[in-house]
Amino acid sequence: HQALDVIARIVAAIEAMPMVAVRSVDRAGMVRFWNHTCARLYGVATADALGRPLESLLRPAAMADDYAAAIARVWRTGQPGAARDWCMRLADGRTV
Repeated sequence: HQALDVIARIVAAIEAMPMVAVRSVDRAGMVRFWNHTCARLYGVATADALGRPLESLLRPAAMADDYAAAIARVWRTGQPGAARDWCMRLADGRTV
């Protein structure tokens, strides 16, 4: 029960961050977590993002090779990469 409580607190803290878009995908690229900031920034409700391929929602608008390498490194090492901003192209053509 303690582990579940800790996880619930972490998720609540992530949801409450108004300036940080946090999303998570599985190895197949399917969205598993999408916080409120993602919904606002990308214009896709959480319910509509969950279970969909991330690439159907957004793709790197620049430096796609760097982005792919960064994601591959996380999966290979299990370690988060350095925080950085990425320019992403949304399904409707907008860039954020």
